[in-house]
Amino acid sequence: MTGGPARVSSIDALAQFKAALALFADEVDRALSEVQQELHRLRYWLESEQPQYWRIQLQRGFDRVAQARMQLSTCKMRTVAGRTPACIEEQIALRSAKQRLQFTQDQAEVVRRWSIKVQHEADEYRGRIAALEECLARDVPRAMAILDRMLRALEAYTEQTHEQPDDSNTEESSPQSQGLPQSPPGHAEESHGDE
Repeated sequence: MTGGPARVSSIDALAQFKAALALFADEVDRALSEVQQELHRLRYWLESEQPQYWRIQLQRGFDRVAQARMQLSTCKMRTVAGRTPACIEEQIALRSAKQRLQFTQDQAEVVRRWSIKVQHEADEYRGRIAALEECLARDVPRAMAILDRMLRALEAYTEQTHEQPDDSNTEESSPQSQGLPQSPPGHAEESHGDE
């Protein structure tokens, strides 16, 4: 391991990763919120609006059947020229009212079954996303804090390395730095005197 400075090539990449992580967490949180809202609307529709609607339709269906029976009974009690009419229209109306009532009862049962199924699936969904929600609430903020500390440390390090004085210029100008022997004092004058 050398004692030279660390090579920090791109602090921007770390900052971009932190921004991408924040964006990802925000998008996931927004998506989970939207799913929760849709699930809440679906459950309200199945558990409140639809049962109420089909209860009203059931009551109306029973009323229509009762009314059609009364009309059929009234028709059968009449006599035309000493004969009892066939009351075909009344019989068709009663059959149609019964069919409508049966359909309404079937739909109410379908809503009841789907309400139970959706409630079960909603509970399963909440159990499965619990770990993801915990990650968003705890792990992502922790990772963001770690990235913040790393960025601050790297920025401080790069500022420190830029502020250090550079002694290379003074060293290059000296004979020792260039590998030349240093002449002893007075040596130059003695050589001129020998001539």
